[in-house]
Parts: sequence; structure tokens; C-alpha cells
Amino acid sequence: MANHAIAVPYLAYDDIGVRANGIIREHHPSRELPIPVEDIIDTGLHIDIFPLPGLTRASVVEEGDGIVAYVNSALNCITVDDDAWGAKTRRYRFSIAHELAHIVVHGDILRQFNYATVSQWKEAMKAIPTEQYGRLEWQANAFAGHLLVPTQELRAHLQDCLDRMHGWSIDLRDEETRSVIERYLADVFHASSQVVHIRIDKEELWPQEGPARR
Repeated sequence: MANHAIAVPYLAYDDIGVRANGIIREHHPSRELPIPVEDIIDTGLHIDIFPLPGLTRASVVEEGDGIVAYVNSALNCITVDDDAWGAKTRRYRFSIAHELAHIVVHGDILRQFNYATVSQWKEAMKAIPTEQYGRLEWQANAFAGHLLVPTQELRAHLQDCLDRMHGWSIDLRDEETRSVIERYLADVFHASSQVVHIRIDKEELWPQEGPARR
């Protein structure tokens, strides 16, 4: 397939959030944290999660870039690295949320291909122009962030942290203060601190004032 035929439609960050929250609303209405992304995919959406030994090692081109998961072009199976699947790490949770995004947001694009194995997947992705592939991956990352760290819960838990700190001699402009709070929130959402940091920035939730106060 000629790569000029692949075009990834533009989606605003907030629009991606609407789609992710639609998944939560339909398949996890209690909104209890952490969001059970694996159960949503497997039980709620009936998409298989298939652990494959050595997937990450087999997909390494340069050190550190091996993939944790990919979705087949039939959109009914997410193949994941067996070690990551067993450990249920935060990276694993983000990876399967990212692949769910490709199903929910990019299904029409992936259906244009016919692949099942990781090598076939690599070849298929090469058919997508670099700029378009970058947009596709950005959208999937944004969706995963919204799914794992939904705005409603992020706002509430961040405000709770700030309320607890009310009256303390803490400068909210201090990077270490923010880092401590984000690590705490990462535990609450079972996501990485980086994902929490990006979500706070995107939603413009971090207060701009100095000392912590209500």
C-alpha cells in the first residue's frame, strides 16, 4: 500500500479525552481507581490480550525501544510481552491503553492492512508516512493518559493533596514539591509520574501561586 494513501485525521486533545471517558462511563461506571484497563479491554470490550514470550526483545532495534504490545489489524487481539503481562507494570497498563486507542480511534486505518505477527506489524507501520505515524502515536498516548488518569478524578485527588498541605510552608512553584505530589498521584492511578505530570499540564490544573493554600 502506498504510504501517501494513509492519513490520520486531526483530533484535539479534549476530543480524545471525550472518547476515553466514554469507555470509562460505559465499562467502569463506578470510576473506582485505579481504572481497570485490562478488565475493560478483556471483559468489557471482548478484546483478547495474548501474552507472547520475548516480544519486547524480538522487537528491539536500538537498546530500550522494544515494544510491549501491538494490536492486530482485525482489532480483536492485543499481543503483549509475556514478562510485562505477568508483572502488570505501569508501563504494561499504559501500553494496553495505548493499543486500545488504536482500536477505538484508528480502527479504520488499521483495517486497511493485513498483519498478525510483529514483523508484519512493523512492515505495515512503515507504510504510514512519518508525520502521520507521529500523529497516530501522539493520539494513542493522549488517549491512554486520559483513560488511566481521567480529569474528574485527577482534579479531585490533586485538590485533596493541596488541601492537606494548606498552611504548610511549601512553595508550589518548587519542582520537588510537584514531583512528590505527582509520585503520590501516580500510586493512586497506578500510572507513571510522567503520565500524571503530562495530564496535569494538559488540563492546566497546577496552581500558579506560591505557598500552598486553599
